[in-house]
Amino acid sequence: MTDHEASNVNLISHNTLKGFGGLGEGMMMQEAKGGRRIMWLAHEGAPKNFTGVDVTDPKNPRVIVQTDLPHNNMRSNSLDLCGDILAVAYQTLGPGGLFDPGLDMEPAGIELFDVSDPENPKSISRYSCKGPG
Repeated sequence: MTDHEASNVNLISHNTLKGFGGLGEGMMMQEAKGGRRIMWLAHEGAPKNFTGVDVTDPKNPRVIVQTDLPHNNMRSNSLDLCGDILAVAYQTLGPGGLFDPGLDMEPAGIELFDVSDPENPKSISRYSCKGPG
């Protein structure tokens, strides 16, 4: 067996995430109302923030929500879930940004979302970790 082979693994489905598959290390599973299973995925870079995929039927995963970042000088490649609260960590490309030095680098830090209605995540709180700029 080479490094590129796997045993006892079978692909059961695939989803292109509407063409925005650049994912970071953030991935969490939510058991939503009615027994639905929602996989939350963080994107490694702009323009997407996070994506929710309904994987209740693993042979038919479907994107139910995909959110955008406020600007292209940031990323949100980390997330975590506690019940119906999704925590998303934001990193910026520097205090003034690489592409627009005058850009306000908010929202560097953490944002909490209520995902009790997975198709409609709602921001409930934000903690700024913005450094000097």
